Amino acid sequence: MRKLVVAVVCMCLCWRGFAQEEPSPTEGDYSFAGENALAGVLEEPPVEEAFADEDPFADLFTVAEDVSVENQEPVTPNSVAATEEKEEPKNFFYKPLTFSGHLEAQVGVSGEFKQDEADATGFLLFKNDLFVSARTSKNLGMSGTLTIQYPDFSLFVKSLYFDYLLLDKVYVSGGKKTINWGYVQLFSDMSIFTFDFHYELTQEKKYIPTNILSDSGSMISLHVQVPVWTGTVSGVMLYPTGRKSVPSIHDFTFAGSVEMTVWETAVNVFGRKNPSAESELSQNGAYKPPVLGMEFKRTLLGNDVYGQVVVAVQDFKSLESQAGYESVVSTAGFYRYWDGIIPKVGINLEYQHVYTPGGGRIHTHKTAFLGGLSGFGSKKNMRFALAWNHEYMTDDGNLKLGFTVSNVLPHANWNAGLEMVYGGEFSPVPKFTLATSVTLLMDY
Repeated sequence: MRKLVVAVVCMCLCWRGFAQEEPSPTEGDYSFAGENALAGVLEEPPVEEAFADEDPFADLFTVAEDVSVENQEPVTPNSVAATEEKEEPKNFFYKPLTFSGHLEAQVGVSGEFKQDEADATGFLLFKNDLFVSARTSKNLGMSGTLTIQYPDFSLFVKSLYFDYLLLDKVYVSGGKKTINWGYVQLFSDMSIFTFDFHYELTQEKKYIPTNILSDSGSMISLHVQVPVWTGTVSGVMLYPTGRKSVPSIHDFTFAGSVEMTVWETAVNVFGRKNPSAESELSQNGAYKPPVLGMEFKRTLLGNDVYGQVVVAVQDFKSLESQAGYESVVSTAGFYRYWDGIIPKVGINLEYQHVYTPGGGRIHTHKTAFLGGLSGFGSKKNMRFALAWNHEYMTDDGNLKLGFTVSNVLPHANWNAGLEMVYGGEFSPVPKFTLATSVTLLMDY
């Protein structure tokens, strides 16, 4: 199964692209941070799109079949007039109960080559998202997503939540959904590079997500946003799904952020308090310390430059020494998008330093790169992407190349990919994975 997933992610690297839709303030996730959309299609549950500032990569690699229809546009005056005969509410925001969907089906072959062995396999993948949404007015609406996917035959509710506009100023959302915080692009979604994506640093090869709400998609959330001055003050309360016992105040996770724009620089201060040590959720070594962070983003010479520091505090009384910290994760990066040329070009580079005074390795240094071309070839329907991740202390990493030709047949894209894993157990001879597939895409 791991070979299959590696092969698929390698191919999906190109056709998934950087593209992401930006929902309106009354629909979708109220997240202020951009999320990279190159996540593997088999992540469960998949990461939802973020509500972000305009992303320079927004239309890179986008074709008609790639655009999700999950976030519907508000109803126009003409569409409202068409419903008046049914004596439905007469307002520009009204939208009756609507169903839509997005289908991805993929068939292909892959081969894996190591130093002394080679292996080949075929695969068939299927994923269908069924979206439901409704809105009575600008004040109240609901959205949901039901996902069905093969080969594991899983059926799960990806999202189901309401959104409410209070006093024309306060945005409230509650239910099951993914919330994305943070300006970091690549290290916020390490599924691009590795399949060990965890909150804890219990093993040296695991990563701390820079999005402190990366686990929100598996919880029930209450999310409140209030516009203040040049920015937004946000608060989130989380509780795990599936628990039947009566919750205690100690069982909840609380998070907050204050994001403001000062002198053309976006500055965000945020924090998260996990279930307290008295909670059943924190027993048997499951306790997680509180997290504090700060980040900035600014445009310099056409480049979007950003940086972030996230601190997991072990003991607030010992912050002057190493004993006060479980980990300190510092990330810096930039991205640039050239849309005035053909082909369009986008690059994203990040560096991350992880400091874990209580771990086996105190310092870890990593680099991540993502770049791509879009719209070249005689029909302007070819795309190419490259992703590279390297860890300097262990001198290992991986390199992924993806190539896609859109619309080779109606609703069909052809994909080809190569992954090279080097260092560690694959030293001195790297492991290579080659794959090719045809993907069928349909919005309905």
